[in-house]
Amino acid sequence: MRLVLGFAVAAAFLTPHPASAQFNQFNNEVSCTVGEVAVYPDRVHVFCSAGGGQSPTGGGPVAIRYFSVEIGNPLAAHAVAIASAATVHGRPIAITFDHDASDNPAGCLPGDCRRLVGIKGFGG
Repeated sequence: MRLVLGFAVAAAFLTPHPASAQFNQFNNEVSCTVGEVAVYPDRVHVFCSAGGGQSPTGGGPVAIRYFSVEIGNPLAAHAVAIASAATVHGRPIAITFDHDASDNPAGCLPGDCRRLVGIKGFGG
């Protein structure tokens, strides 16, 4: 498990950096500067600090700054590892999320949080 997780984190940082921090309304992806990574009994979440992309309507910064997944989801460990590594190395990440707030995990508030469905890091 450690070898696989380590490989996933290393591979994530070898992908090219995006040209800009833009919201992609086709796949619900935002570029994120990680401000916090948290683990709770029922979920993990990543908080994106200043920045975080553009709103789907082009009206400025995304109001959604928290991205969460249930602790039992296999993606949870990868999200913590990639977001933590990005914080340590000062690198952005890209978060793919479910835009529908009705799909949010418990504890992920509809006003500022969405279900995390993918995460990737970028190398220098």
